[in-house]
Amino acid sequence: MTDNILEALKLYLDGDIDLDTLEYRVITLLWDDETEDQDLVDQIAVELVYIKDGVSDESIFRTRMAEIASQVPTAVAD
Repeated sequence: MTDNILEALKLYLDGDIDLDTLEYRVITLLWDDETEDQDLVDQIAVELVYIKDGVSDESIFRTRMAEIASQVPTAVAD
């Protein structure tokens, strides 16, 4: 799996990986001080916590991820 959060997010949005796989990547990147796009990792982590807390669900999460990805200059533009 990639260490690039944008690539992992693209794979998730394209349906190539599932939510659990994306979550695993985010968790491993949260503790890596040298991760590029740490703010993006943090944003995704917050959205994942919303699912765990029952505030959100995967459908809302997917929509939010598409919105977040569209705001990142080099993000997920296919």
